[in-house]
Amino acid sequence: MTDSHDLDGADYIRDSGVLIAGALTTAAGAALAIWGIANAKKNCTAQIALEANSNCQSQNGPQGGWLPVYSDQVGSDAEYYNPSQKIDNVGADLLGGLGVGAAVIGASFLVYGALNADGTSDEHVVTKFDAQLYAAKYNRELLRKTIQDTKERMKHLSGKNNAPSFTILPIASPGFTGIIGTF
Repeated sequence: MTDSHDLDGADYIRDSGVLIAGALTTAAGAALAIWGIANAKKNCTAQIALEANSNCQSQNGPQGGWLPVYSDQVGSDAEYYNPSQKIDNVGADLLGGLGVGAAVIGASFLVYGALNADGTSDEHVVTKFDAQLYAAKYNRELLRKTIQDTKERMKHLSGKNNAPSFTILPIASPGFTGIIGTF
């Protein structure tokens, strides 16, 4: 009746925070997962080859393309490693897995928010104060529209002349000279 659209946001998207949190979590998780997949393997370095539990192949004596672990030691007695060998990057694997989990959680928030799973369309999430403001505004609009409709109906009932008329005319005739009027 009042053509008010103030509650449309509460009716259609009642919890935009869930949508925003879902989108951000999904984006961050996807970025972390992509980074983890891209860095899942790494090349052997001299520093990695020195670690006790390193998976880098090493051998004594030079071989084509292999580099010495210690730059000041060369020859058949020095230890060499293969720089083109790829080994698992456990840190990247863990962060990639964390990213996949975050992306799944974020996507579930997006689905939850998009399907309006927080209630039905008659359960508006508004504060008592906001509801009172909307009710007062609705009542003012309803009163204004009722007054306007009543004025239009009264015009049709009373005819063309809505205001009272007042007419005074001078009269001059053979039997009478004077003023006549209508009120």
